[in-house]
Amino acid sequence: MSKLLRVFLALGACVALVSPVSAAPLAPGATVTPTLLSSFKVGNPGADATLLSPNATVTLNFTNGYTLREEVVRDVATGKLDFLYQISRTGNGPITSFDVTHFVLVDTNVFQVKDVTRAASGGGVTFATGTTPVATDTRSAVLGNTITFTLDPDSPLGSGQSTYTQIVKTNATAFDRLGTATLSNGDTVTGVLAPVPVPEPATLVLWGGICVGLIGGMVWQWRRRTALAGSAG
Repeated sequence: MSKLLRVFLALGACVALVSPVSAAPLAPGATVTPTLLSSFKVGNPGADATLLSPNATVTLNFTNGYTLREEVVRDVATGKLDFLYQISRTGNGPITSFDVTHFVLVDTNVFQVKDVTRAASGGGVTFATGTTPVATDTRSAVLGNTITFTLDPDSPLGSGQSTYTQIVKTNATAFDRLGTATLSNGDTVTGVLAPVPVPEPATLVLWGGICVGLIGGMVWQWRRRTALAGSAG
């Protein structure tokens, strides 16, 4: 076995050790099935994530009989922030999906769990036991700002029921309240907790290349139009 091959195998093993089990990376423009976790515990001992300040939770009511519960926690393994979302229905017609925003320049891996358990000390949002899993997660193309959680059309969210808690693991270390959440029927709430982007150097290079390409294309089009106009005159 060559030395180079051994190095690649070692790097692969390291990535496997630090990556979440059966991670489902969600890149801009992609659609994936969120990984179903058997459990997710917030708060010591033996937690998957730890609590942040009381400001890291929101409960927002839509105008048509739906409620969004959200909490931001710190992942024990990575030290980065996880964003937890759940939609509960108290009335009106069913929805087929919901989305959340403000994920530009943020790495995301998506999971879901039926129950979020907590340490005896309590705190945080009380998520309901989920009745309805999400079938797929889709992230908007190019900038990747929006994540859409789509339900199975054969398993609509009934009155008095709740989605499984959706877990979006990120590389963010801070959050703000600039996000929005929108149901498939168009009802929207603001003040949703959202990650503050901390782009990696490679990400900055990627976005820099995209911007240079766009600017270059605009300059080329401008020069072409100028040349054509000159030849016509």
